[in-house]
Amino acid sequence: MLTKKARQGFFVCAIIYYSMKYRHLIDAGVIIPHPEVVFIDDSVKIGNGTVIEPFNIIKGSTVIGQDVHLLAGNNIADSEIGSGCRIGPYAHLRPGSIISDNCRIGNFVEIKKSVIGAGSKIAHLTYVGDSEIGENVNLGCGTVTVNYDGKQKHKTVIGNGAFVGSNVNLVAPITIGKSAVVAAGSTVTEDVPDYALAIARERQTNKEDRYRQH
Repeated sequence: MLTKKARQGFFVCAIIYYSMKYRHLIDAGVIIPHPEVVFIDDSVKIGNGTVIEPFNIIKGSTVIGQDVHLLAGNNIADSEIGSGCRIGPYAHLRPGSIISDNCRIGNFVEIKKSVIGAGSKIAHLTYVGDSEIGENVNLGCGTVTVNYDGKQKHKTVIGNGAFVGSNVNLVAPITIGKSAVVAAGSTVTEDVPDYALAIARERQTNKEDRYRQH
């Protein structure tokens, strides 16, 4: 078991090594407070003013714009992130993800082969796959684009300004119109027109005194 002094020496060496490895990024204005606990491929391009917190893994041909904040624990591969975005913590951007300027991609959000329009917010616990999301869209907690039918992948399209409530399933192929609203808890299987409200859930039934103790 390493002594306390040996452990301290190890971490000092790690800091020096990774500071040198990422020197080109740091010199270009990228802020990496703890370079010893991030992994960034040499092929990755990152704009100045971007902050990369610990335990980020950034791989492949990823391009990240200026003034982006990558919170802890993200896994990003072969994706594009515009300027002014806030990503994570613990977001997963899979290959083919394009995140436009000033987006919020929050904790435990997974994006796969999708385009997210400028100013859109996907705050937490959401899966977006094979989708085209417009500008200033809000996807509530637990939203899922149901893109796979067991044989093929299908596309979800959401128009500018749409609002999707929490715990919604969007069964692709499907289009949600601009400024449309999908009520929380809905499973939507048909297109929603512009400016419409979609509600797709069974009416609540209360069984009175069902669990009263005798």
